[in-house]
Amino acid sequence: MSERALGLQSGTERAPRALPIVSREPGCSVVILRGDLDIAGTAAFVDALATVIGRDDADVVVDFAKVRTMGVAAVAKLARGRDYLHSHGRSLVVRFASEPVQRVLAECGVSDLVESVGDLDGAGFDAGDDPAAAAAQLLREALMERRAAAADREKAALLYRQAALDRAAAGVDDLTGALRRDRGFGAIRLEIDRCRRTGDRLVIGFVDVDGLKRVNDTRGHQSGDLLLKAVVSELIGSLRSYDIVVRFGGDEFVYSLAGADIGAARGRFEAMRASLMASHGDSVSAGFAELRADDTLEALIARADADLYHQRGLTPD
Repeated sequence: MSERALGLQSGTERAPRALPIVSREPGCSVVILRGDLDIAGTAAFVDALATVIGRDDADVVVDFAKVRTMGVAAVAKLARGRDYLHSHGRSLVVRFASEPVQRVLAECGVSDLVESVGDLDGAGFDAGDDPAAAAAQLLREALMERRAAAADREKAALLYRQAALDRAAAGVDDLTGALRRDRGFGAIRLEIDRCRRTGDRLVIGFVDVDGLKRVNDTRGHQSGDLLLKAVVSELIGSLRSYDIVVRFGGDEFVYSLAGADIGAARGRFEAMRASLMASHGDSVSAGFAELRADDTLEALIARADADLYHQRGLTPD
């Protein structure tokens, strides 16, 4: 497939202020950005990305340490390049993304590309650095973090699969299909450990079904059970396959959402709530808390529960 067919080419009539550094090492190509991705910077970045994607057979690492602004067009090209590489058994990793760039990536749904995050003024590589040495160091660090993150994800996935295949062991709630506390909280704690190591964000949502007692009293307990099933079904459908949903108790549920901030988590939840209202005429409420450096899972859940009360205009007991 050609670079033009990939949609990775850009016009050459625009002269970028600072051309990217492109370096190749065995098994890895590196694009080091030195300027912000405005219109001109995006053109240079897209040309460089197209070059390494279209002509190499290696993985691609992009260093965003010196980038402070990034347009949606650049993100779209980055995502398209990632998808193309994945379809050919290769990978694309973003190293060092500032907070503003992280927000743009999150808004465009590709924050999972970033493996080293933070507003790191001293991170990345300046124009005067040796590109070959930069490529080798980036590759070593990226591969180490990717292996560690992959091991954590595999542990979490294995735990979830074991729970799904072993209902007799009480890992899954028989009524709703959500994980029960012991299995579910174990999986979330693994996610917390992974996010602390990689610097990724993690949000906990605390969901409460609105008016379940009224439903039970007026429509019968079978209708209440069907509503609980529908809530979990809608919730799981709105999340990704590796997000974790746990029945906290009664009509309350806890779930984890990695790689997102509270704003993104609320957006997903509001879409899920609208879908539930449209299909069943019932509603749910939720509170959210984002992982802090010293948080335990219990502290996260307590803050999300308090936020739920705040959203309802109530005061916790």
